Amino acid sequence: MLNLIFVLFHGFTTEIDTLTEIKDCYSELSQIILKEGQKQICVQLISASNSNCKILPKGVKVSIELDNLNGFYVPTGYFSDFDYSSTIELCVSCSTQACIDHIFFESKTATAVIESYGFTTPVAIGVVMREQSNLVNCIKQSYIKVFTAQIKLIAEINDYCWQILTQNNYQLLNNTISIRFQGQVQVQTIYTSTSTHIAHAVVGQSFEFSVDEPSAFQIFDNYNFIELEMKLCVQQSLTISYLETQSNKLEIDGLDPGYSQLRLRINTNSMQLQGVPSSNGIIYAQMISTIGDQLDVFHIKLQIQFEENAYFFESSDLQTYKDGQTQSFSCITELCKTNMLYVYNNIGKITSASTITTIKITGVMYMVTETVTSLYEGCYKGFHLSYNAKYIWFELLVNSASTTCSITTNQLYSLTLASKNTTQSNITQLTQVLNLSMELINISFVMTKDILEMIQHSTSTSLFITQDKITVDFLSLLKVVNRNIDSFYTQQFIALGISMGASLIISIAYYVIKLHVQIPVKKTKIILKDFDEIE
Repeated sequence: MLNLIFVLFHGFTTEIDTLTEIKDCYSELSQIILKEGQKQICVQLISASNSNCKILPKGVKVSIELDNLNGFYVPTGYFSDFDYSSTIELCVSCSTQACIDHIFFESKTATAVIESYGFTTPVAIGVVMREQSNLVNCIKQSYIKVFTAQIKLIAEINDYCWQILTQNNYQLLNNTISIRFQGQVQVQTIYTSTSTHIAHAVVGQSFEFSVDEPSAFQIFDNYNFIELEMKLCVQQSLTISYLETQSNKLEIDGLDPGYSQLRLRINTNSMQLQGVPSSNGIIYAQMISTIGDQLDVFHIKLQIQFEENAYFFESSDLQTYKDGQTQSFSCITELCKTNMLYVYNNIGKITSASTITTIKITGVMYMVTETVTSLYEGCYKGFHLSYNAKYIWFELLVNSASTTCSITTNQLYSLTLASKNTTQSNITQLTQVLNLSMELINISFVMTKDILEMIQHSTSTSLFITQDKITVDFLSLLKVVNRNIDSFYTQQFIALGISMGASLIISIAYYVIKLHVQIPVKKTKIILKDFDEIE
């Protein structure tokens, strides 16, 4: 690409007088940044909003002259993505020996020219700034705090940097901040701002940026937050420094958490949450039970955070904040299934997990953030449920690879089959000695009307394993098999009909061939057996 740009410029670099000069493209507030650490010279462009300058093409050359170089060397750069309306910085290398020998970093004045095929425009440089690198790692943490009608972006500064910034009267300017989200398919930045669009203030030992966003809750509910990126520029006289940070920390200033404990069970193809409600959760449970038709929206988003990335899962189950209540997360799309399998295989690398519950009541949005206090694979991968008209039985699939199993072999446990539609209810309970040395554990008992109704109408079915009223594991239902006896007879009758039909077709075909083909055929007597004699 650079070779192509060089060819494009070769024609006019030797015939500079043929270029048409376009004046007043940039303001005198434009400046040069000398970056000794990166051995770069950057022109920060302040547009004069001159519509005549839009004629400049994408391929341009920028030339910079510094007083310290005394004309011995002119740093030059070529660019193929220039846009007068949006390009705000052009950086060129100054790493040659001529640049280093003449200490470009000590320059006080500079000029810059942007050229393209047929056009040239000078850039008035108001000031030459030096970038220093002694203010590195100044931001000890950064995060987003979301309010109902406002977003706050907070950067907390460490003690060492804060002392330098305050004692030397540094000013904060030219900040670039972006919030990255993930939609259904790809990562996208749907919010980007500079210091001209946001208000900033010093709060304690931190910089705080307030963004007026009436639909802040809706943005963070509709999209999966990925990352906050901040590049803060601090200046003291002609010296500047950049404080850069990336963070995926998010705080929702909504309702207080409703769980004192929240346990996440991770399987290969499903996840379940079970919590112990706090005093707030008990109040939420009472409120939810009385809302009824006034509840417009209620759903939960689960975020599993790793060091480098995050995965998101959603549940349509109604969270009731009742003790023993579970929240299920399962997948429909292949991408979701792949992500869930990754989480299961890398459970030891998870750094944090949390949920955001969105509640909308008569048009008013509320959000609750819950932090997962413990996570585990469980003693079992899940269970299969089989039934017929008389019996029902479980097949518990042992998870031999689990490192967090708390069930002891050959001890007695209570097993509770629970279903969830709008609320969760226990269908049946039994006691069983469990043996984890077996890969598959079969448990059978008599079918009841309640169990059959649960199988046919439940949106979610779980199996809880408890000991001394403490839940030690809870399993998600992986497969249901209907082995109903009547269905079995129906299948046999269909198979019998197919067999009889095939015999009749063969007989008819035989007589048709006999009538049309004159070949010696020995007479055969065909006897049709009674229905009961057919096997």
